[in-house]
Amino acid sequence: MAAKRCKAKAKSTGKRCAQPVVPGREVCRFHGGKSLRGLAHPNLRHGRFSKDLPTRLVQQYEAALLDPELIALREELALVTVRESDLLSRVDTGEAGAHWRGIQKALADFRTAQRRDDAVAAAGALREMERLTEL
Repeated sequence: MAAKRCKAKAKSTGKRCAQPVVPGREVCRFHGGKSLRGLAHPNLRHGRFSKDLPTRLVQQYEAALLDPELIALREELALVTVRESDLLSRVDTGEAGAHWRGIQKALADFRTAQRRDDAVAAAGALREMERLTEL
């Protein structure tokens, strides 16, 4: 059986594309067959109108929108939003990178101490890793 052909047409010639389709799609990789869909797409807002939202979930989604318990989570959502904003503001400062380098150094020190059978240095490096990874 021949592979399915892309359904897209060229603007210049008006002829149908001869490329094979991407599995599960109707177009080839050149005409959007590899585009992100559903939850993988960065512009997804809620998915209610998405072809990728399974029909079995639409009713549950609509019920969740009307659930008073979920509406009451406004304060918790605000707290999560503030925390997210705080974390994102730290990304550009290099704080996370410096922290990560400290953890990597402590791990390297720990491995060196293990190779040398230096229990005191290994314990110190382990304490440093624990300190750096505390939330």
